[in-house]
Amino acid sequence: MNTATTDDFFRSRLDQMIELRHPLAVLASRMPWQEIEASVAQCLARNAGHKHRWPCDPSLLVRFRRSLGKEGVEQLLKKATDAG
Repeated sequence: MNTATTDDFFRSRLDQMIELRHPLAVLASRMPWQEIEASVAQCLARNAGHKHRWPCDPSLLVRFRRSLGKEGVEQLLKKATDAG
């Protein structure tokens, strides 16, 4: 018996672990996955050469966070989450 067979022997099958009547499993079965995959593939193909640029130098964010202090950052986070 090779190691791949041994590993699979002890691993539960995914279809046995998922409750197919769970609302998320039902939703997943209704999703148009092929259409979604095609849309995502087109988007990724368009942006293949795109390099992400940060809006500012990350060190500025670190300095800003340190200047606020732990309590200030927590207040800012609370206001941001309350604003919705």
